Amino acid sequence: MALLGDPGGGKSTFVRQLAAQTAAAALTGKVPFPNWEAGLIPVLITLRELAPRLAAVELKGLAEAEQEARLREAIREHLTTTLTECKAGEWDTCLEDELLSGNLLLILDGLDEVPEHTRGRVRRAVGALLQAYGRLQRVIVTCRVRSYTGTAVLPGFTPHTLAAFDEDKIRAFVQGWYQAQEQLGRVTAAVAAERSRNLQRAALSRDLRPLAGNPMLLTTMALIHQKEVGLPKERVRLYSLAVQVLLTRWQQRKGLAVSPELGAVLSDDLKLRALLERLAYEAHSRQAGKRRGGDLARKDLLEILEAPAYLGQVSLAAEFLDYVDQRAGLLVGQGGAGDEQVPKTYAFPHRTFQEYLAGCYLVSGRSAEREYWRLAEQPEAWTLAAPLGAEELYYNRRNTEKVLDLAYALAPEQEPGSRREWQALLWSAQMAAVLGAEAIRQDTARPDGGAVYLKRLLQRLVQGVARCPLPALGRAELGNALAKLVDPRPGVGCLQQIPDIVWCEIPAGPFLMGSDKARDGAAGSDEQPQHKVTLPLYYISRYPVTVAQFDAFVQAGGYTEARYWPEAQAANRWQGTGIRDYDDDELRSAPVDYGAPFNLPNHPVVGITWYEALAFCRWLEELLQAAGSGMQLWQANRLTSVDLSPGTFKVRLPSEAEWEKAARGGLEIPWGEAGLQRENPDPARRYPWGQKPDPELANFDETRIEASSTVGCFPDGASPYGVEDLSGNVWEWTRSNWKDYPYRVADGREDLTAGDYTARGVRGGAFYNNVRGVRCAYRDGWVPYGRSGAQGFRVVLSLSTL
Repeated sequence: MALLGDPGGGKSTFVRQLAAQTAAAALTGKVPFPNWEAGLIPVLITLRELAPRLAAVELKGLAEAEQEARLREAIREHLTTTLTECKAGEWDTCLEDELLSGNLLLILDGLDEVPEHTRGRVRRAVGALLQAYGRLQRVIVTCRVRSYTGTAVLPGFTPHTLAAFDEDKIRAFVQGWYQAQEQLGRVTAAVAAERSRNLQRAALSRDLRPLAGNPMLLTTMALIHQKEVGLPKERVRLYSLAVQVLLTRWQQRKGLAVSPELGAVLSDDLKLRALLERLAYEAHSRQAGKRRGGDLARKDLLEILEAPAYLGQVSLAAEFLDYVDQRAGLLVGQGGAGDEQVPKTYAFPHRTFQEYLAGCYLVSGRSAEREYWRLAEQPEAWTLAAPLGAEELYYNRRNTEKVLDLAYALAPEQEPGSRREWQALLWSAQMAAVLGAEAIRQDTARPDGGAVYLKRLLQRLVQGVARCPLPALGRAELGNALAKLVDPRPGVGCLQQIPDIVWCEIPAGPFLMGSDKARDGAAGSDEQPQHKVTLPLYYISRYPVTVAQFDAFVQAGGYTEARYWPEAQAANRWQGTGIRDYDDDELRSAPVDYGAPFNLPNHPVVGITWYEALAFCRWLEELLQAAGSGMQLWQANRLTSVDLSPGTFKVRLPSEAEWEKAARGGLEIPWGEAGLQRENPDPARRYPWGQKPDPELANFDETRIEASSTVGCFPDGASPYGVEDLSGNVWEWTRSNWKDYPYRVADGREDLTAGDYTARGVRGGAFYNNVRGVRCAYRDGWVPYGRSGAQGFRVVLSLSTL
């Protein structure tokens, strides 16, 4: 026996119908047994629908055995009604046989949705049923965790709390959803397959993945997807539709008696929304103030809800909260076990909806500007809620003018200095990104707005991405906003369709490669022994190649030019119009798109194989050779110009040795004016900046960005040569074949023709790696046809033409 607690609550109507139809079909022999565990036939009983029938059973004056018999018969009558609605035909004898044999999977759904005063009778009825049919092998009861107390507790059951869905379960749920739609005759097999793929992509996207792990919310997404034939691309439109679905569930009052006054409230979508927005705002404000994690005390809620703007009377407020406790969804009660039959506190179990509704409240009144400035003092809890409020104004309420005015107010003409002012600027930039640069330029209503505002905003974003009082997470968000407007920084985009690479000079000389286990306890065996390697002069890109820069290669038709792909041709990966990696059914002619923020133009390009990185290098070399000899060089913390004669250099991926020297520095490193060198005080440094990890100096797991970040967000984490983003952000391909140390070119590790199954070295770690994985010496090896959402590259310019 098992009882499943579901903190989110809720199952869809179609699942119930399908389970009943499947059971009826199996019982009457119309279809073979479904593929359930041990061939069990599923029988679903919705306890909320059963409870009124049990409450109507007259038990007074009867012996205990007769009482149990009547309760058991009420359950059978309920099953009769359910299966008759499914047009199962003559099934009664079959059902009795299966109950006696125990060949059923009995699912008793929603104990928490049964009114408190009838839960004791439900418990007695379930006990009587199990006693009469003692051979039942599987009985599952579902109930919210908070509600499984007092009279609801069922003896002999082992409680389990449902875990969140992982990626495989999300995919399986979505596939099962549309297979069921096909079986019910609502869509064809081809349509079901296409919609299943579409919903899987959407549910696993960065914005929706936190919601999709909850079964109820994934069901909500599926309902919206099915109804809308897709999910809206704007997150606030999806959240709004999801809230409406959940409110509709609240409004389905079957089995729960309510007063006419409460019935009127539940039927009023606008009143319900306004009420929930206020409560979400209160919960979020409490979180920001570190008060009980956002839980709302019942007495405080009663005070809020009895205000004339909401319910107007305390009795109606109390009835509303009691009703909420019977209905899982957006707001749930907590506590109130035993003799206390009402919850002590209430909370929003799904933070995303709390943030969305709190953001809606922020922009609902006349004081939005004042509220945003006030909240900029304590921004942590409002990082998502504040921009969601502006998106609600723009996408759902279509109030562009209010968004413009709010954006202008949060980025005044005065230069930002404090963290509060930079936080306000960040929110302004996020609003500008939603509006778009062209729409802002066209606004001439205010002298400090329009193009004037956009100019000062871009200047401040460029400054703030590199250095401002905001933590790394805030700088990354500034970079994302800058990407959606235009990022003018050198080394990030393109000039006349040529990637605008800023090169860092790495002087000739020796460096220490690998790790000494005695000095670095995190050193792996593949990093040893530490040894000296001498390299000639070369130049390396200051940043990884960006999405914008790689897109120039795509737009130039680089995927169709055979001369860029000799290694991929030899491995039968490139075939005239594109490339096929380990996971491609068809040829690809662009990187894999992992969605925002990975596809923002100022982020490192990801989703490419080693072959694609090589092809880009060959294409870039052709462009630079044809364009002349000019190049930008980052030396002594400033940009200078350097001339190189055409035909005297090669563009290629760095070797593992070139990558590591660029990160760690040679035995001598630049000092003072360009060209001067001094002894490296830390030639075996673990990180480009020194010995100690720091989440403010690189994008790795402790930084909590949890995705790629705009290049150049961590200038203080640069190497001694000014090379940035070497530690974390994204893994970087090298041209070297994977081999043990010591590093020797003569052992063939730089042979580009080694084949499809020879691993290539990758360096630097990524946003998800820990402190060990983003050290200068850390190394890994990936097959050249692999790719991921955390795998990019940077380029080297070598004076050798070999």
